[in-house]
Amino acid sequence: MMRNLLVVFVFFFGPAILMLIARSLLFMLRLWWQARQARARETQVIDVTPVRHERPSRAFVVVAIVLGIVSAVLAYQALNTKPAPKRIYVPAHLDAQGKVVPGHWETLPRQQP
Repeated sequence: MMRNLLVVFVFFFGPAILMLIARSLLFMLRLWWQARQARARETQVIDVTPVRHERPSRAFVVVAIVLGIVSAVLAYQALNTKPAPKRIYVPAHLDAQGKVVPGHWETLPRQQP
């Protein structure tokens, strides 16, 4: 019974859906072709009128200058910071008395040049 209903639905609605898809594709193709033909028939006009030069607004200039100064200061500070001391991670282990020592970071001693 269910198989018969499934077969009926597939063979009834399947061709209808395929025809709807084919019709939609052909309609879109026809619209694209008409738009292409309309563009080909248009006369090409090249506009050579000079464009009036407009200065940027004061707010834009102020924001650009402030952002430039802030980024320059931050870059200068980042370049002049001392590097962090080299550290090594010591994993958790048992000490001499058998107690658990949790993992931690230790600073390496400075090497004399």
